Amino acid sequence: MHDKETYKSARKKKAVVYWIHYPDHTDPTQDGYIGISTQVGIRFRNHMRNNAHMRNRVNKGAVLTILHDVETLEEAAQVEKTYRPHENIGWNTNAGGDIPPKRTSAPEKNKLSGDERTDKQKEASRKHSERMKSQTPWNKGTKGKQIAWNKGKPNKDLFEISQIIRICPHCDKQGKGSSMLRWHFNNCKFKTGM
Repeated sequence: MHDKETYKSARKKKAVVYWIHYPDHTDPTQDGYIGISTQVGIRFRNHMRNNAHMRNRVNKGAVLTILHDVETLEEAAQVEKTYRPHENIGWNTNAGGDIPPKRTSAPEKNKLSGDERTDKQKEASRKHSERMKSQTPWNKGTKGKQIAWNKGKPNKDLFEISQIIRICPHCDKQGKGSSMLRWHFNNCKFKTGM
């Protein structure tokens, strides 16, 4: 449940309080993840699809256990609150009973514009700029000295060599190109008498 409308419409359905944990975890008030849902299978699949941390934990052996069956989602939220009275307990980041934060896009990186920087940061930036003005760039004068592998005229000799059909003496495989040299002749798996 990501938005308040869906959360409100699901309040009257039967709900469960579930615990995702490793088999050696013994205390649901401190270990693993406590959650609530009216459709625990779908919710578990959403955890696996949308949460890389949870997916990694399940791949390492975490299991899902149903702790309580209750009549409504509101009751489930109250029970969840007893397991997670505040934030950052076990694998939960929110307190119990809170609606999880909705993520519509990837979080933006922390970019500081000129107005948000402190005076100390602005001074350090200015000093760095002054230092760099007196230095020659490491790549100055290197433009065009190295030709890219895919630029220029094609080498006709290499093309002709790649078209030669070869036969491996160890397995009688017939082919052309560099893969024959890579997997046959001296490297053939049927070669005997090393």
